[in-house]
Amino acid sequence: MYLIILSKVPIPETLAVLAGAVVGVWTMYIHVAEPAMPWPLMGADYHSVHHIYNWYNFGLFTQLWDYLFNTLRHPDETTRHFAHVTKKKRKKLAELHKMYSNTNKED
Repeated sequence: MYLIILSKVPIPETLAVLAGAVVGVWTMYIHVAEPAMPWPLMGADYHSVHHIYNWYNFGLFTQLWDYLFNTLRHPDETTRHFAHVTKKKRKKLAELHKMYSNTNKED
């Protein structure tokens, strides 16, 4: 699909490769759970909230759309605990959902 779009839209190849690289590096960064980024960037700490609660912090680069659509949730102690536990010992996704399933019930 990506190649079809590139063949129809006149984007310089260098720009397409650079954009893909930036998105790839940013995606890796937001999944390491640290360090935080200054507002309005969607840092790893905010993206961890997305993985814990699933219904918040959908933004890729910024918090703007989450703020506008009321899906922005700030990191808290649960988020920091999640980052600490997953960094110390990698767990399977099912284990993480079980660990944090009761946190979803507060909303």
